[in-house]
Amino acid sequence: MRSICLRWLLNLQPTHLILASSVLALAVFCHGVWANDNALGTDSDELAQIEKLVKQLGHDKYVLREQAQDELTRIGAPSLDALAGALVSNDVEIVMRAHYLLSAIKVDWVRDTDPSKIQRQLENYGRKKEAERLNIIDTLGKSAGDPEIAALCRIVRYEKSIPLSKIAAIKILDLNGDEQTWANRKVQIDSHLGGSKRQAALWVRKILVHHEDINATIDQWKILAKEEQLLWQEAPDQTNHEIIQKVLFHLIYLLEIAGRENEVEPYLEQIVEIQPDNKESIRKLVTLLLDKKAPHAIETIGNKFSDLFKSDPFLLYPLAYAKQSLGKQSEATDLTDTAQKMNSENAVEHLKVARVLLENRGWFDWAEEEYRTVIKIDDSSDSTIRAVLFMSEMLHDQRQDNKATDVLLDFVVAMDGNKELSDIVVRMGRNPNSIHSRMHFFRASAYELQGQTDKQLEQLQLAVKKDPTDADVLIALYRVFDQTNEQREDTREKIREALDAFQEEIQQLREQIANNPGALQVKEVLANVYNQFAWLAGNTLGEIDAQLAEQAILYSHKSLDIRPDAAGYLDTLGRCYYAKGDYENAIKYQTEANHLAPHSGLIRRQLEMFQQALEKSKKDRDS
Repeated sequence: MRSICLRWLLNLQPTHLILASSVLALAVFCHGVWANDNALGTDSDELAQIEKLVKQLGHDKYVLREQAQDELTRIGAPSLDALAGALVSNDVEIVMRAHYLLSAIKVDWVRDTDPSKIQRQLENYGRKKEAERLNIIDTLGKSAGDPEIAALCRIVRYEKSIPLSKIAAIKILDLNGDEQTWANRKVQIDSHLGGSKRQAALWVRKILVHHEDINATIDQWKILAKEEQLLWQEAPDQTNHEIIQKVLFHLIYLLEIAGRENEVEPYLEQIVEIQPDNKESIRKLVTLLLDKKAPHAIETIGNKFSDLFKSDPFLLYPLAYAKQSLGKQSEATDLTDTAQKMNSENAVEHLKVARVLLENRGWFDWAEEEYRTVIKIDDSSDSTIRAVLFMSEMLHDQRQDNKATDVLLDFVVAMDGNKELSDIVVRMGRNPNSIHSRMHFFRASAYELQGQTDKQLEQLQLAVKKDPTDADVLIALYRVFDQTNEQREDTREKIREALDAFQEEIQQLREQIANNPGALQVKEVLANVYNQFAWLAGNTLGEIDAQLAEQAILYSHKSLDIRPDAAGYLDTLGRCYYAKGDYENAIKYQTEANHLAPHSGLIRRQLEMFQQALEKSKKDRDS
């Protein structure tokens, strides 16, 4: 995907909320031995000895406690599972020393067999703060691939924080997949968890059973939920309300797939009941309730914390959506009106709200209203320019190209008559001509939908004059059928010139990075240019030039090496594989893009096109 504003929109990293939990652990990293996933390749005699030494950690005699601790340190990795199990001991001395040993015995979080993406994510994992480790767990949980599952199992087994270990387990539990997928995962998960006795490991093993007997698993999970709530009261360092809520959400999921939806409501009530008065935590819960399509629960929590909701647009809009879903349209309208009137002079806050409404929920109409509110507050600020660009790209994504054109037309007129505004655009890293080009491109797209090819071509020619490197414009020109041979060759030449310009820029950026490897901003720019090259090539000449298609795929992968979770870059990679005729990989990466940006019409439509191409190729082979 080339579109600058839409890429900007799609590639933003989500803001992760910090889990409030504390676990006693002494961070000792200078000494110790390394642990790996095969740590329990030990015989029964050694395992028995380890169990004996763990119990000896609580011996009445100090010298024997110290002796056991020293011996377990010497044994190292094979003792980790037993030590993790000892964290729930009733003996305070055993728990304290087990915590110490789990920190002192160093875990090899990164494996040589891990893909580079996983290696980057887990690098220095054990040295990171708890909030950072939580973010890593959250990121791993967004993918259902074997490497991510292996990494999550590693965290379940060796993470020194019991709450984080449990969260990693829940990420595994929440993965989608059919029966065969889970059968394959069972072998992998059993291997990676080994003989771990940690509570989180037991949870994962329980979920593996549900594919054999879902109702028995539900009964077990109900007991588990009660036990976790009791544990919260007795040992708050080992769990918290968010983990209990996640356990209850998983119970709801099990009930739903078992066709027992009539039993769900009491557990939703429990989720709301245990929620404390904390804004960030409530926002997180509301997001989960939206995902579960639970408008009644959102309405209940809105009533429970009414004062907080009234003061927070990030909560008012979900409440409005819940009211709307329950048929209470007038109440929903009142709530959105209240949200839009908040922070009446703060364009930055309204821009933040608009982005969340668009990126997280796909509430396009409400996002548009917030963008327009930004423009009304201040028509010459950075926030206003971003609102104009984001809104126009959003409207184009939704095939409302006439509206997108009008938004940019008003801005272009203002910019052309106001040098200060034009200077702000330049300072933000945009060429004012590129905005002119987008305006003409949107108008051309509107003419295309109307079947007016001559007017479409006219607007595209105006667009390419303003910005000869706008890939979307060049791609649209390349696809216009009603052209003379001379026009077609002219378009191909423009594409080659743009690709050469991108190639030259790539070389310059590589040299800058070679001289300054820590230049993160330059790397971000390089990723963007890699992506532009790949998007243009994959949609045009790469369809007929196999070598260019391979180069596009290479550059697309390089962009993702820098920004692994960029939906726009994954969209590009999918298109590059499609150009090559590799529909399976095209669908694979496009599905990932769709998962990261489920509200993008452009990404969704491209995925549907790839799926249709695969089906057609299968039929052609069979016929």
